[in-house]
Amino acid sequence: MHNNEQGFTLVELMVVVVIIAVLIAIAIPIYTGIQLTAAESAHDANVRTLKGSASIWSTQQSIEEGESQVIMSGGSFVDGTEFGDYIEGSPPKVPELVQNQYGYDEDYIVTVYSNGAVDVVPGLVNHDS
Repeated sequence: MHNNEQGFTLVELMVVVVIIAVLIAIAIPIYTGIQLTAAESAHDANVRTLKGSASIWSTQQSIEEGESQVIMSGGSFVDGTEFGDYIEGSPPKVPELVQNQYGYDEDYIVTVYSNGAVDVVPGLVNHDS
């Protein structure tokens, strides 16, 4: 009689498991890097949007020579600046992956200077408290 057994040996199964583990070990860092790159791109887009809006806002305002004015902080528009009229919707937030990677707060701070320069920076998380 001819014995015809079918199936995989334990060694063959272990080789497949090892190959899959190696592929996963390679894929996870790549996927994480792609996610961080996307979050950084979203952050850069937020900064460009806020700078553009603040530049338009500043052309219609008068800030004394050598002075500056914070027009957005703590996730909200500073009262009396009417900067919210120049941004559609609520103020953008710093993407969570960017917050975690660089120790930023979720909110941007927008400052306009008398010479028309605009600073848009994420708040820094205070790790001392």
